[in-house]
Amino acid sequence: MKIISALLALLLLTVPAYADETTSLPDVTTAVTVPVSETTTENSAEETVTIPDFDDSQEQVIITEAGEVTIYRGETELDLKTFEDWTYFINEDGFVSVTKYSGQAEDLTIPEEIEGITVNNIRSRALEENTTLKNLYLPSTLTSIDDYAFWGIMPENIYIDESNEIFKSVDGILFNKDETAIIRYPTGRADKSYTIPETVVRIGACAFYRGWNLEEIILPSNLYSIDPYAFAFCSSITNIDFPDTVVEIFDYAFVSCKRLGNVTLPPNIIAIYEGTFARCTSFTKITIPSNILEVGYGAYMECSNVRELNIADDNQLQNVLEYSFSGMPNLKEIRLMGNTKVNENAFGVIFNSSYEPTFLKDLRIICQEGSSIDSYAQTNGITVAYEGDPI
Repeated sequence: MKIISALLALLLLTVPAYADETTSLPDVTTAVTVPVSETTTENSAEETVTIPDFDDSQEQVIITEAGEVTIYRGETELDLKTFEDWTYFINEDGFVSVTKYSGQAEDLTIPEEIEGITVNNIRSRALEENTTLKNLYLPSTLTSIDDYAFWGIMPENIYIDESNEIFKSVDGILFNKDETAIIRYPTGRADKSYTIPETVVRIGACAFYRGWNLEEIILPSNLYSIDPYAFAFCSSITNIDFPDTVVEIFDYAFVSCKRLGNVTLPPNIIAIYEGTFARCTSFTKITIPSNILEVGYGAYMECSNVRELNIADDNQLQNVLEYSFSGMPNLKEIRLMGNTKVNENAFGVIFNSSYEPTFLKDLRIICQEGSSIDSYAQTNGITVAYEGDPI
């Protein structure tokens, strides 16, 4: 069931920037489906989005069709309270965690206190109903922000009181205090280019999510990590140059970057995670260098214009997971030496409108006789050739 549900989720990814969209994002822990309406300067879209839930695997959210929200931690239902336009609960530290703002404000200030209790946390999706937001003001008391707290909003500026000890706003862009991590770029801006400061070593989850206007992002030379969904749906970006210092690019970091051209992976990463480059439909060539040990679930799924897949002969690949290179109807040949474990539907499969897999009839796999991919090819009726066979 996990394979089927995640497959459907990946197949439903569509271009968000210029057309009506029905988008289903695979979950991180658990997920709920909620209706979202968004308006941008270029597009007015109605979408149904399956979005990641809180990072804490013991906590889950139930949202009814009527919009009622219940949060559970393990077996315990949290005591949600409301005050004016705010929904919140008292967290384990005895402070307020904001779970929802139900108003509409172009300039929104999250208060330092709600009903006399200090606000120190913003939960995932807390602000997504505010479709008119332009300027967001965060309180000096804030000590933590959930990864998906800014999901669904596209502000032009994010500010925080200078006395805050954890976060910092620079020109309306949110960083951690020492500017080593960019937390959120305000994607409501019309700017076409942004250079991430050289101090930054980590790009946070959803930091540039739906940066539709951005055509160019210049990464800092000492960047270490790119978190989940960091550049998801940045559908105008055409090029990304990774510095050699990058060691991890996490799940769905570049999903549906529709105009992103072929990328060269940094030499120090050892895995390509789940959905990292799924639906990057401007890719024409994928190169898997020798340093990669695993290609994750759906990593390059639906990169539909790929014609060339190069896997280094001296590869150290141990595992190619389900649907890693599926949905590539123009791919004619794959060469994979060694005995890499190849999982179900990893290569050479496309899907019809009912998401039923069909294997490409004109694909040829070049491999070593008796290897895992040899068995995979023969099981699925894919033409196979061995090293040294005539072309």
